[in-house]
Amino acid sequence: MSQNVSMDLRYPKLMNGLISSEIERTLIAKVLYDPDVIDRVLDLSPGVFESYEYRVVFDSILDVYFKHKKVDLPLVAQDLKEKKLLDKIGGSYFLSGLIESEISGADVDLYKMKLVELANKRKALKKLTTLLQEFPERELYEISEELLQIQREIDNGQETKPTDLQILADRIIEEIEQEKERIYPTGLLDVDNYLAGGLRPGNLVVVGASTSTGKTSFMLSLLLKQSTPQLFITAEMSPEEIASRVLHMKGEVERQKKYEKEQILKLKRAKSTLKNQSIFIEMVSDYRKTCTLIRGYKQRYGITHAYIDYIQLLTGVKASSRVLELSLIADGLKQLALDTELIIVVASQLNREAKAEKPRLYHLRDSGAIEQAADVIFLLYRPELHSQSTYKGQNTEGICWVNIAKNRNGRTGEVKLAFLKKFMKFESLTRDIPF
Repeated sequence: MSQNVSMDLRYPKLMNGLISSEIERTLIAKVLYDPDVIDRVLDLSPGVFESYEYRVVFDSILDVYFKHKKVDLPLVAQDLKEKKLLDKIGGSYFLSGLIESEISGADVDLYKMKLVELANKRKALKKLTTLLQEFPERELYEISEELLQIQREIDNGQETKPTDLQILADRIIEEIEQEKERIYPTGLLDVDNYLAGGLRPGNLVVVGASTSTGKTSFMLSLLLKQSTPQLFITAEMSPEEIASRVLHMKGEVERQKKYEKEQILKLKRAKSTLKNQSIFIEMVSDYRKTCTLIRGYKQRYGITHAYIDYIQLLTGVKASSRVLELSLIADGLKQLALDTELIIVVASQLNREAKAEKPRLYHLRDSGAIEQAADVIFLLYRPELHSQSTYKGQNTEGICWVNIAKNRNGRTGEVKLAFLKKFMKFESLTRDIPF
């Protein structure tokens, strides 16, 4: 009993040593004073701020950025006012006091690292305190495992999953028995048959095709068949262009110069239907900002999929050759998928020699590392684009052959999909298709 009392008395002192209001205030001040650094902190959770006031302000900063794509003091003040939180943190006087002096954003990464380190230490202290209180009742092997887990969290700066095979096997079997395994069907039945039901969190999926075959349309078709929050990152088209394609695909309305009333009504119905699904669109080409955005949207909105159109347009990684740059990007995206437990789908160009023939893995442009990093690779081929009216003895009009060229956890093979040219979308051939 006396040991518990002693620990209870020491806990507040230990915890206070892991709180730095100065670091929290300075990091927020840097973001408000130099908004260009916002993309370097989008993956931070407000929960790393121990102070209520700074936690509320940072939460508002994220909301403002995702809503307005920029951050400044008036926008943050207005957001807090609308949430009826401004007075609770000390009003406009508190906010303006954060940037009274000029603060450079140059070392924001250092402050971010310190802030995360303190948050992880606080988390570890709480677990250690609980462990000490339960010490007499716990088995020795349980205590050992808990201590190792806490050590990993401090070393890595994040929670780690148990690595013991028996623990993982028990969890997998339980998920299978209770049908809890997280599988996201693509919505394309023949494709899902090859994927044992669909894609899984942590998958890096590559969609390869020659120019104008339909890489973007294929990814948007996958996106529209999900019911969970999705992020689409384009480095080629504007967000407005992507949004227009999504709307026309959903409403199955052909894009044209002048629309009939019925077509406009279909688009309005599509817009109404899309309200039930959170779809976010960003235009970014910098690789590091792309990764930060994906982490931020995962943290903020719980996205399950991120789509990147396309990998060869990503920049910001310096290496001795473009091939090596793409290798680093591909490996980084795979690690990001694992870290965030997201499905990341990236489009990839093919080499020029693939234009007139059915694409193979070696046609992936610039980097065999894309093939190595990917869990699933779809290669699209539409013979009608190459003046082939028949392919494998079949009519090619409106048909796309999808070669599942790599499937890390299942079969490879080829399926046929319908490509609805008027609506720029892909569907299973089992559907009643209006060619």
